[in-house]
Amino acid sequence: MTHLLKTLFANPVFTGGFILMISGAVMALCRRVPAMLWVWTKRRFIITADVLGEDQAFQWLKIWLDAQPYSKRVRDVSISTGGYDCGPQSVPSSLPTSPVEPRRPRIIFTPAPGIHCFLYKGRVLWLNRERKEVPAQHGGYSTFREVMTIRVVGRSQEVIRQLINEAMEFALPPEDPRICITMSVNGYWRQVGLKQPRDRESVVLNAGVFDQIADDATRFLDSEKYYTNMGIPWRRGYLLHGVPGSGKTSTIVALAGALRLNINILNLASWGMSDEKLNEMLVDVPERSIVLLEDVDAIFDGRSLTEDTKRSSVTFSGLLNALDGAAAKEGRLLFLTTNHVDRLDPALIRPGRVDLKVYFGYASEEQAEAFFLRFYPDAPSDLVREFAFRVCETSVTMAEIQQHLLNYRDDAELAVEMVEEVGAGEKFSMSAV
Repeated sequence: MTHLLKTLFANPVFTGGFILMISGAVMALCRRVPAMLWVWTKRRFIITADVLGEDQAFQWLKIWLDAQPYSKRVRDVSISTGGYDCGPQSVPSSLPTSPVEPRRPRIIFTPAPGIHCFLYKGRVLWLNRERKEVPAQHGGYSTFREVMTIRVVGRSQEVIRQLINEAMEFALPPEDPRICITMSVNGYWRQVGLKQPRDRESVVLNAGVFDQIADDATRFLDSEKYYTNMGIPWRRGYLLHGVPGSGKTSTIVALAGALRLNINILNLASWGMSDEKLNEMLVDVPERSIVLLEDVDAIFDGRSLTEDTKRSSVTFSGLLNALDGAAAKEGRLLFLTTNHVDRLDPALIRPGRVDLKVYFGYASEEQAEAFFLRFYPDAPSDLVREFAFRVCETSVTMAEIQQHLLNYRDDAELAVEMVEEVGAGEKFSMSAV
């Protein structure tokens, strides 16, 4: 064996090939060692956090970064508009009285895609922002998906947790009276704005209707321990049904403002929605908030998807399981609205899924009088009664009355004189005043 090795190494061709092989192996090892060391170092000494662009935390980070000194001196920036009602309330909530002073959208400046480095609480943080194009699916449009990756040296998540909490508090100050509106977009919750609470008095309903819903919701929110002791899932469902334009959605917005509840608008017809996604999204809904599913009859006719929602892959059984299945979220208020309750499958609105049903019909004289006085608080009582009597001679909705009073908002007598116009045109197809 020794003689054979001596013979091989005496051969210059073999010796050269062997040296070349060893050199290649050493060079390959030298290339891999730094990468392996970097992976090993990251796993043990660097905390990494990803924030997806579809998540609300991404919007919080954008608003927070816009206020940081680093964003004001960085050379590569991304510019976006967050709406004048997003972020800390720095813009007056009241609408401008003069057309020469329009409200303008908020412009947000954030570091552009790439790697950025800045200080936070005395620690060095690396921010890597990536933007990738997502190909179109099911005949839709191609979109961009963004990810922010935050890295910090250390073995504790505390710094990153503090940063995200600070960004949330900055974007959604606890003392801010506005309610947060989020909407399901492509299978994710996305914050679409902050809304001033609607005055309860601005929703004109028949006596006791609003109080019935508000008292029931308040009692439910205060009964977590009772539900737990009774072994009953802590969930509450409401069905607001009736004619279009009767104030269903307005009531929900006013209720959210009165009880300081955020609203999560669920769109089952959006791209990417499936039974699995629906379950995930409803599980992610915070406790003590409202889930709103509007015009549910336009989504399911019985147990079948309507023609307008064929692009969705949500099934009727998937919806039922998401609402009150074994993994369904507790501590939330579910509101369904419909203009055609007869089209809904009984399984969707049975007790346990829908606990309170409230009918919203055509305007009554009581509602017409109250609405008239909101527009003309100094109107004489005989004029108020005359308007209410005349306008309610036919079936009209509160939306139609509102539109009429807006048309004649500067002249109460003319509004009464032209009352025949109410409901004379094309009927509204809206579901809220």
